[in-house]
Amino acid sequence: PNCDEFPLSDHVLLPSELTAADLKTLQHAKSQNPRAIEYDNDLNPFIRYRILLYPYRIAISNGMTDARYVEIVNDLNEEIKTIQNRSCSDSKKQNLGFTRTPMIYCKDLNTYVKDESNNVAQSHKARHLFNLMIYLLVVEELNATKSGTRKRLAVASCGNAGLAAATIAAAADWPIDVCVPESIDSQVVSNLKSLGDNVNMVICSNKSTKSETISSANVPSNTVYIDHIDAEVSTVDSADPTVSVFMNLVEKFGSIPFSVQGSECGLAIEGVQTLAYEIIEQAENLMNKRKDLSCEEFEGKKCQEIIFSSLFIQVGGGALGSGLVQGFQRATTFNDCHNISPLNVLNQLQKVPSVVTVQSKGNAPLYRAYQKMKESGKSIKEASMNRGEYMYPWSNPASIAHGLLDDETYDWVELVKGMESTDGDSILVDEDTIIKAYFHAKNKYKINACHTGSVGLAGLLSTISRESNSESNGGSRKSNCYPSICILSGMDRSTKAKENNGLNSTIQKTWTRRSITYQVLE
Repeated sequence: PNCDEFPLSDHVLLPSELTAADLKTLQHAKSQNPRAIEYDNDLNPFIRYRILLYPYRIAISNGMTDARYVEIVNDLNEEIKTIQNRSCSDSKKQNLGFTRTPMIYCKDLNTYVKDESNNVAQSHKARHLFNLMIYLLVVEELNATKSGTRKRLAVASCGNAGLAAATIAAAADWPIDVCVPESIDSQVVSNLKSLGDNVNMVICSNKSTKSETISSANVPSNTVYIDHIDAEVSTVDSADPTVSVFMNLVEKFGSIPFSVQGSECGLAIEGVQTLAYEIIEQAENLMNKRKDLSCEEFEGKKCQEIIFSSLFIQVGGGALGSGLVQGFQRATTFNDCHNISPLNVLNQLQKVPSVVTVQSKGNAPLYRAYQKMKESGKSIKEASMNRGEYMYPWSNPASIAHGLLDDETYDWVELVKGMESTDGDSILVDEDTIIKAYFHAKNKYKINACHTGSVGLAGLLSTISRESNSESNGGSRKSNCYPSICILSGMDRSTKAKENNGLNSTIQKTWTRRSITYQVLE
């Protein structure tokens, strides 16, 4: 709708807003299941928070029972566990799949650190796509379609999103094309190849190339040949060749966009809202147990409200930040639904934390857009109507945080809305600070996150350092006793991390990313 009238805007179909009336209808349906309370306490976020998710709305409104919906979720999760354990030795096999990921309170920074580095496919990305796959499976069952009629899935990724998408697609036995750059990490390549014949890796560049499954082909320059469609697909319709191939597969060949980006798939963002819900519940548990609270007035008192200072979030394409902002917003929406689990806990969140988006100085399209908006006095509504003036490709992205090298922040609109509505900000960090945060996570918190996943923490470290310097120079330091939030996501797969089991890896002094060598400054 309106796409012809506003050609310079992003146009995305989204689920309708969840209302209090919807919740009460869904709660009634859920209460018919004798095991509903048991499922409400399940640590799988897609069961625990199912009443807040769109696939559940679709299922219940079309006659599916709560028990059958939970069975679909559990069946898919069991297949994911099988895939995860397939590559493990017997001594390392464990009950994996989706469950609540760890969160710790870090007194040194007065912040909650949420660890997503050991989640499914080793990052938060699978949260986006598991919810989307449940939607596809629910619709398939409701429509009684045959598996042979399934359309292929497609995703563009430099690593983690592609691995997450392929893992979930393989678990559902759903064919997928994973569009990746030539610079993709060799460990990700190995993992993708282990997922079976339904996973087709398409290596994309702005020169003649071919699908991973083709041994030889006369391929024109600026295209990639994909064997199962017997077609050459352009790599130059977007600044990022992986995005170009992905978009062509969707638009010209009917593939389903199995993407984490909300601008490409309106259902993708909802899955990562479960991360916000977990943070709220875990914060309540930690605040009730802590004896070293930074706010003296909380000592010895049971927490009746949850308040966070700021959310420091790393930004590449922007889907993680967008989902977190919307998750926190949704948690504060239904104040009259205290008797509905899990809202009885989520409602304790008093306000959405101040949203601080963090990008590397070597690739900062969101920061640039936000500064241009402030300089021009334009609102996000006005700026989004003329996208190309504010959000456009960054030239020559470069950073050790290679997973954030999206040359555009695709979900920028929701992030800007979040920053504006919470008195937040967009900040930049240099490579030295990213490396510092990487080591801080490993050595201080024993979390094996990669450089990409440490950028939010780098933003917090940079902010604390800046405020301390201001205070020492006679300026006033921002005083806020409430803790902040950081997300560490993306397992470090580097050789040195493996040698050191990902921890205390201080012997590593240099890294090479996209032919750029980074060195720790002593």
